[in-house]
Amino acid sequence: MRAGRWAELTRWPGSYWAVADNGQQRFVCGDLAGIRAVYYTLRGDERTAWATEPGLLGRALVPDLPWLAARLTVGEQHWPHRSPYQGIRLVPGGFRLLLAPGAPAQLLDVSGVEPVDEPREGARQFGQALTGAVQHRGRAAGGVVGADLSGGLDSSAAVVLAADAGPVHAVTYTDGYTSGEDMAFASRIAEHTKIAHTVDIGGDAQLPFSIPAGQPTGAESVLEAAMFAMDASYLHPVRGLPLHLTGHGGDIVLDFSSACWVRLLQDGRRREAHRQVVAFARLRNTAPGPYWKALREAAVLGRSGSLERAARASERGPITPEAAVAGWSWCRLRAGASWLTGSGRHQVNPPDEALSHTTCGSGSATVGGCNL
Repeated sequence: MRAGRWAELTRWPGSYWAVADNGQQRFVCGDLAGIRAVYYTLRGDERTAWATEPGLLGRALVPDLPWLAARLTVGEQHWPHRSPYQGIRLVPGGFRLLLAPGAPAQLLDVSGVEPVDEPREGARQFGQALTGAVQHRGRAAGGVVGADLSGGLDSSAAVVLAADAGPVHAVTYTDGYTSGEDMAFASRIAEHTKIAHTVDIGGDAQLPFSIPAGQPTGAESVLEAAMFAMDASYLHPVRGLPLHLTGHGGDIVLDFSSACWVRLLQDGRRREAHRQVVAFARLRNTAPGPYWKALREAAVLGRSGSLERAARASERGPITPEAAVAGWSWCRLRAGASWLTGSGRHQVNPPDEALSHTTCGSGSATVGGCNL
């Protein structure tokens, strides 16, 4: 902190917020995945206010309709620095906010992602980071740790690692619609680790078909709002514990991404990419040709070229879902693109922002428009 090496505060394993102040500057940062959000806005006195929820910034939450339309059209990566509300900005995952009295807020890249040449080495490093993140928190809790145990890979991995560090009380939810296979795996994990395990059997009142009365209202509409009754039911046995582990978001980290094939093509490793694509398609009993064509186009166009093509397509007129490119794409026009009016298409693709670069702060990071 004294030396101003703020990025080093983001190097601990796991997901967390970091807030630090050395008397001259204040550093605020969420996590690389963007799950720990940081919102900020400019106050009337020209000072920057920040918060972990937009409703805490003291501004009226007026929806940003172009942002919402863009999210329906092309997904979440459109204008990653904007939020669902006018006048409120969002720090993108992997970026940080640096504040100093009398100076504009700086938004700079602190992701520090270091690629590995060998997948086995990357897996080893990830395993070490996951183990350290779970077990450090378990030991620091100083008592029994609560944990979700759905029977899936994510929560099961967290429970197994936590059980090596101390006592765990796991909770599992089941009802007439959940998987019996997952329930069987959850029971086997609990038996193997010799932890306390509570199974909650939900009924009609816990089904996520409506938003129940009396739930805490968040700043944004999210799936958890509809699942509040289920969460309240199965988490009841572990209420009050100092720490609760969950597998939420694990698929984002652990799931396979076909973007690796685009990278192989861009690196000139065409034969290796083609071999993997063909094997992937055959496992799914589908033709590799259209998929391979889409990957080659993505590699040639790059992200900026794909965004420009999507902007031109949406500006020309309504798009039918059948016109979407098969296979992997940097920017896939969704079915929502066919709902836009002419005015909506123009707002989603304004010439002064959608395809332009905006430099934030004094660094070289670019976070404007769609060009993160």
